[in-house]
Amino acid sequence: MKPFSQYQKFDLTQGEKVNYSYYIALESIYNCFTDRLEELFYDMFNKVFQFSYQIETGIRFQSQLRKTEAPVPIFIFEVSPMKGNALLILDHSMTNLFLNQKSIFLQKTIDVKNYFTLNQNNSRVLGAKVNHYLNEFGKCWEQINPVELKLKKLVSNPVKAKIMHSYETCIFINVTAKYKNFSCQCQFGFSAFQLDPIMKKHYQKALLLGNSRSEPNQEKSKALLTMLNTDTSYRVKGILGNLTISHQEIINSLETGAVIPLENALQNHVAVTINDYPVLSAEAGVSERKLSLKVNGRFDEMKLKVKQQNVPFSKLNFPNSKA
Repeated sequence: MKPFSQYQKFDLTQGEKVNYSYYIALESIYNCFTDRLEELFYDMFNKVFQFSYQIETGIRFQSQLRKTEAPVPIFIFEVSPMKGNALLILDHSMTNLFLNQKSIFLQKTIDVKNYFTLNQNNSRVLGAKVNHYLNEFGKCWEQINPVELKLKKLVSNPVKAKIMHSYETCIFINVTAKYKNFSCQCQFGFSAFQLDPIMKKHYQKALLLGNSRSEPNQEKSKALLTMLNTDTSYRVKGILGNLTISHQEIINSLETGAVIPLENALQNHVAVTINDYPVLSAEAGVSERKLSLKVNGRFDEMKLKVKQQNVPFSKLNFPNSKA
């Protein structure tokens, strides 16, 4: 066994905070996106902005639209291969930040108007800026699920932004940019139904992705695999079953020698855990005078098989009332 000092350090998350949630794929995309926005905004405004995001789920689309005060720039864009459209809503501060890029680049502070008027010139300038903004967003999907984004139209009233039925559940992601005392925000809106297949399919990929800008280092991956195969020890346990029991029941069983029934998802099979994680299913027995386990399959497959078995109907023998 190598001494600990000789092992190469591996940062499995590559410096990012990993959240174990259902929307880990979406978190990975927006971690990448906010990272890209720091460079994009510096190039546009010659200032270092700080970015954060918040994912809001379980919202009725109509309820969310009613919170949006008009007039406000609402961009409707297509996300292929997802069906349907998505929304990008800019607040007035971010809108005027884009519209006054040249003057803000030269200013030490940021002072923009807190209202928005949609006209032909504003629509053209803002559309070009947002198109570039969405291009950066699209690049962050590449290692999760590559998409093509297409900007379709700009509207200024939520009534014109009904991209899904009012009762549908939607997901909104609020992206906030801050520079000193100035802050601005935009919102991305997606249909939860359309986003759900991607979240399910790419959950594990996103969990291990880390920094989505960099390609996996083959040399480090090979060294890590070699270490796992040769120098790492594993703690294996065979668990017949488990049971939650009270203190008094334990005392009673010690005094009476009572039989304690164990709960087991695999029925009469033993769950084999590796480092306390259930991995295999096995049968208990004796081999070469040692208590042993004979592996008969994967834990999850056996658990599903047992669950799908038909449990036979058994009659109850009620005691005779005359006894």
